[in-house]
Amino acid sequence: MLGEKEGVEPSLLWRAPGTATPFAATLLNTLLLVGLFMRFARRPLAKGLADRRNRIMKGMDDAAAMQKEATEQLRLYRGKLDNLDAEIERVKREMREGAEAERRRVLEEAAARRVRLEQEARVLIDRELEALREQLTRETALAALNSARELLKRSVSTDDHRRLCEEYITALVPAAGSGGLPVGGVPTGSPPSGTPSGRSEAS
Repeated sequence: MLGEKEGVEPSLLWRAPGTATPFAATLLNTLLLVGLFMRFARRPLAKGLADRRNRIMKGMDDAAAMQKEATEQLRLYRGKLDNLDAEIERVKREMREGAEAERRRVLEEAAARRVRLEQEARVLIDRELEALREQLTRETALAALNSARELLKRSVSTDDHRRLCEEYITALVPAAGSGGLPVGGVPTGSPPSGTPSGRSEAS
């Protein structure tokens, strides 16, 4: 039954060549194969099946997590698309506010710079005015002094010179004998102040 052999009587071990395998032998062979398989390959097979099951479960968990993340992203994108107009308005508003703040800052800096420049210019103008005032004061004083001198020269006439010379000569007469000072305290031999000697002699 288990094998074929010529010249033997059919028995539990052998059968004639070309004879079909009995069902009992097929069943026995199958049972032996299953027994050997269960004896030696059960643990590796169970481990392989468990590992495959774990890999499948892990893949399913990863797929579920990816699906959940994709669903959340889809929800966010749909929310953004639904609020696209509001988002555009918000961006425009922020840009306008930023531009307005920058404009105010530039204007404030320009105003502060203008005030500083005005103060510096005012200080410079005050210094220039003070210098001009001092210069004008000196020039005015010199001009007044020159005008007074010229006026004094023009106001003293020839008669005044003659009179002064006569008074000087009259003062010399009493002083000639005494050697002292003449009347009026004018030293002997000195013409009156402001009277040219040549003009007194001509008088």
